[in-house]
Amino acid sequence: MLVFNVLADIFQLSSEVDYSKYKYIYFESIYDTEGRGIGEIDILLKFAEKVGRENILVKKHPRSTNFVFEENGIAVDTNSAAPFEAIQLNHDMSHAVFVSAMSGSVLSVNSIVDSPSAVRLIYSLTESEKYEDKKKFVENVKGIVEQFQNAGKLQHIKTVHCFEELYE
Repeated sequence: MLVFNVLADIFQLSSEVDYSKYKYIYFESIYDTEGRGIGEIDILLKFAEKVGRENILVKKHPRSTNFVFEENGIAVDTNSAAPFEAIQLNHDMSHAVFVSAMSGSVLSVNSIVDSPSAVRLIYSLTESEKYEDKKKFVENVKGIVEQFQNAGKLQHIKTVHCFEELYE
C-alpha cells in the first residue's frame, strides 16, 4: 500500500472524488482539442442520454481544453491531470465500466489488478478511419487485445460495433 500512497502524493490526487458513484468512466482522447475530432463527443452525449449523465465520469485528457462535458452536465474527474494508472492503483474500480475510443489507459493497470473493470472500446463507432495515425492506433490495440484474448487473457475487454452493444 505504501507505493500507492507515494503515487497519490506524487500526482497530488484529490481524495474528494467518489469513483464508486459512477457506473461508467469515459476516457477522452485529445483529438477534438487538437482539431482532428473523431466524433467521440457526440457519441458520449448520445451515450449519456441513454444511461444518464449522473452515471458517467469523464477522465479528460491532460492536455484537453474542452469544456463540453461540464457544459452538458457530465461530471469531470478533478484528477484528470494525473495518469489514470496512478488513480486506479489508489481506488477500487471493479464496479465501473471503462469506455474509450482512443485511450490506452483502460488497458494497462486494469489488466493487472485482481478485479479489473469491464472495458468497452468504441473506436468502431468513431470516425477514426479519417486519419492514418488513428487507424494505426486502432489496428495496434485490436491486435494486442486479440492476441491476449486468444490466450485466455483480457476477457473483460469488448470492442463494440454498435450502440446497442455499448448499452449491454
